[in-house]
Formats: sequence, structure tokens, C-alpha cells
Amino acid sequence: MRTKPFHLSAAFRGILWMVAGGAAFTIMGALIKYLAQGLPLTVVVFFRMVIALVMLFPWLLRDRFAPVRTSRPGLHLWRSAAGLLSLVCLVYSLSRLDLADAVALSFTTPLWMIITAALMLNESSGPKRWLATAIGFGGVLIIVRPDIDIDPAMLTAVAGAFFASLSLACVKKLSSTDSALTTTFYFSFIGTLICIIPAAFNWVTPTMVEFILLTGTGGAGAIGLMCAARAYSLADATVVSPVDFTRLPLAAVIGFFLFGESPDLWTLMGAAIIMLSVVYIGHRERIAR
Repeated sequence: MRTKPFHLSAAFRGILWMVAGGAAFTIMGALIKYLAQGLPLTVVVFFRMVIALVMLFPWLLRDRFAPVRTSRPGLHLWRSAAGLLSLVCLVYSLSRLDLADAVALSFTTPLWMIITAALMLNESSGPKRWLATAIGFGGVLIIVRPDIDIDPAMLTAVAGAFFASLSLACVKKLSSTDSALTTTFYFSFIGTLICIIPAAFNWVTPTMVEFILLTGTGGAGAIGLMCAARAYSLADATVVSPVDFTRLPLAAVIGFFLFGESPDLWTLMGAAIIMLSVVYIGHRERIAR
């Protein structure tokens, strides 16, 4: 008797790809956190941009540099500035916070998107989504705990999520005319140019091990983006988006074994509220469609 071949559903494969992408992004964050302990922030950001730019060259050569052409250089500049500020905030917060705290606060990007989409893309949201957004930011307050001395690194992490939402809004505008490769190239190219002078003033030559790890941040970031793109191509965003929250327990495990960190109850409670808010917003988006 012949058995039927075993096939995973597209939704389940999308979930697996999202788990892999979340793992790659978490590893990238751990590498950045480790590197920031021995290298200046500006040097870490500079190498992150340069390595990403170098990795794009095979695709640019394949297409004979056609992706370099664009009719919207000004919007690329704004997108690159917002994306670079988000990266700087990420590196700074990772160097000062527990890995799990930094990851939890980065989940506020979808909450900020409700606001930036309304201001920049003229996308309207109903009262239920605005209420879910407000509750999500309540989760941020639980993590930050303004009743005690506020850690500036936590505010920086939240600011990084805000700048990430601005960058994503610009990407959405650019997607109507420019390819993803064009958008990625200009972000890496402009970001590298901006970083040259600050990195030169604080220059520290990385050791061979640090250079390998810096290369790993670029590779992990690229793998994370590709896995996420594959996940969204296989299943609805409402199915795979919540899976991205697997980054939090993974970050807690990596933080415990590599950095001796342990997330407190406030972080777990706040992260849970943020997660539920983002999942609900995604659910409302599906209903709207």
C-alpha cells in the first residue's frame, strides 16, 4: 500500500519561516549587543551599513545596476535618515538594556505605524484600533515604569521603534515606483555616507573576531529579512505576524546564557500587553480588508 507524500500546509510553512526570521533577527541583536561593549556605537553602525551594501553588489551586478535608477531621491533620503536613526537607537538600547527588554520595546513599531500611517499615508483607523494602540502603549509604560527613575535607554528603544515606523511608511510610498532592491540599496548607500564622518572621529579598528561578528550582523539581518518576506508570501500577515513574538523568549534565553540577564515580571507583563494589542490590530486589519 502506497502512502501519501507528507506535505506541510502553506500557512504552517509560513510560520516556520517566520520563526527562522525571528531567530535570525534575535541573533543579530545579540551580536550587536556584544560588539557594542568593545566598539564605539558609530563604528558598529558604520560596519552594519557597509556590510549590507557589499552584500547587495552581486544583485546589482546581475541587474547591471538598473536598481540604482530612481525618480524619488528625496524620499529615499528621508527613508534612509529615519532608518539610520532607528538603527542607532537600536544599537544604543542594546548596549544598555537587557536583550529581552530591547526586543520587547521594539515590538511597539506596529503601534507607531497606526499613527504614522494616518499622518503620512492618509490611512484611516477605526476607534477599536486606536483603543488597541493606546492599550499597547500602556504595556510600554509597564516596562518603562515612569514611577521610578526612567532609564534613558528604554526611551531610546521606543524612539527607535518610532523611527522604524517612519521608515516603513516611506518604504510603502516608495513601493509604488521602486523595487525592494532599489530601496535597500539607497538605504545602505546613504546610511554609509552619513556614518563615515562620525565613525572616523571615534574610530577603533575591530579585531579579526570582531570583524567576523560584524559580518555576522549583516548576514543575520539579511537572512531575517528574506525569511520574513518568504513567510508573508506563504500565509496571511495575521497568521505569521504574531509568530514574530517568539523573538522575546528566544532573546530571554540568549540573554540569560550569554549575558547573565533575566527579564523581570514587569517586562513580561508589558510585553504580553503589547503582543495582544498588535495581534488585535492585525485581526482588525484583516476584517477591514
